[in-house]
Amino acid sequence: MFTQAVKKYIEACPLITKSKINVNYLGEKPVKYSIDNVPAKPIVKQYTDGGSLRQYLFVFASREAYDENALENMNTAKFFEEFESWIEAQNAAKVFPDSPSPKVKVTRIETLTSGYLFDSNTKTARFQIQCKITYKKEV
Repeated sequence: MFTQAVKKYIEACPLITKSKINVNYLGEKPVKYSIDNVPAKPIVKQYTDGGSLRQYLFVFASREAYDENALENMNTAKFFEEFESWIEAQNAAKVFPDSPSPKVKVTRIETLTSGYLFDSNTKTARFQIQCKITYKKEV
């Protein structure tokens, strides 16, 4: 429901300058980005009128160069810290991904984790940060 809107939203982030963003696919060569769906119970709270408070979870992942070079690894950590700050600023300004339906109103976007190393080999690594959109859905 939100995947396309989230992709477009993150593509507008000024930090994303190196590569396009894929969906549920992260290539093997750096620098690549992906929006990955995360399984979660969508309904947080059901209202008596039939509407609901819902959530959409996703991971923003990147494939980065990775080795013993501390500077390269610190740059990746800095990127994710800045991305987290960008999400916080967007939320504070109430700038959210587009709603996929007139009956859906996004109320919050946030990060649930800091950026972290998820998987690595001797040349590249997958880093990711988990995020959540909270929204109200009317009947």
